[in-house]
Parts: sequence; structure tokens; C-alpha cells
Amino acid sequence: MCNLSEYVEEQGIEKGIEKGIEKGYGLGAKDEKIETAKRMIKGNKLDYADIASFTELSEETIRGLAKEVSA
Repeated sequence: MCNLSEYVEEQGIEKGIEKGIEKGYGLGAKDEKIETAKRMIKGNKLDYADIASFTELSEETIRGLAKEVSA
């Protein structure tokens, strides 16, 4: 009986770790998109719609980042 509960616990921990890794990759990808958008904004060659399209971020997010960059 102990072996079954240990196995179930171990499987739960493994699933939790996998989900944590996936979430971490997702957050890292979003951070990279934000940094890319900031560089594009600083370059001042593209409009916000184009930056949003290339980075897959919303125009609202791009506008917010532009305020951060100019501050």
C-alpha cells in the first residue's frame, strides 16, 4: 500500500515539475517579445500596429511599453 501512495505522489510531483517548466518557458518567451518590442520602439522605424504584429503582442501592450521606454 505504501508503494502505491509513493508512486502516486511521485507522479504528481513529476506532473507539477513539467507544468512549472512549461509555464517558465512561456513566461520567458513573453519576456523576449517584450524586449524585442522595446528595441523596435526605440528604433522608431515601425508603427505600433507593425510592432504588435511582429511580436504577437497587443497594440495596447505596445503603447504601454512605448510609455515605459520614453520615461
